[in-house]
Amino acid sequence: MTRFGTALVALTGFCVAAGAAHAETLVQRSFEISGVVPVVCNASLEGNAARNGDGTVSLGTVREFCNSAQGYRMVADYVTGTDPGALIVGGHSISLTAAGETVIGGQGGPTILSEDIAYRPGSTPISSLRITVVANSI
Repeated sequence: MTRFGTALVALTGFCVAAGAAHAETLVQRSFEISGVVPVVCNASLEGNAARNGDGTVSLGTVREFCNSAQGYRMVADYVTGTDPGALIVGGHSISLTAAGETVIGGQGGPTILSEDIAYRPGSTPISSLRITVVANSI
């Protein structure tokens, strides 16, 4: 440690002496680095469907990722009839609409999150389910 410190002081002294002799040729420069980070949002469903004793179907865990500064919304797309039932996401029940698309969650900023998800069938259960994460626009 001492040897390094001495060498550094000697080098600094040399640079100061050299700089004083050529002060008129010193030029100050600066640079700036910038970049663009692409917005990436996705959802994945991990687990196998299993019927629970209360009539719900456990679908596993939905893993959400989105780096959007404005946040995101998680959307369920499905095929159904007039009474599709509800999804239970992170313990919150969200009624599904007959339109085949329902916002089932979201966050106000960048997030990595895992939540349990289950399905409570209605009188016309869904026949397919796709979950997507959509970045909020500015």
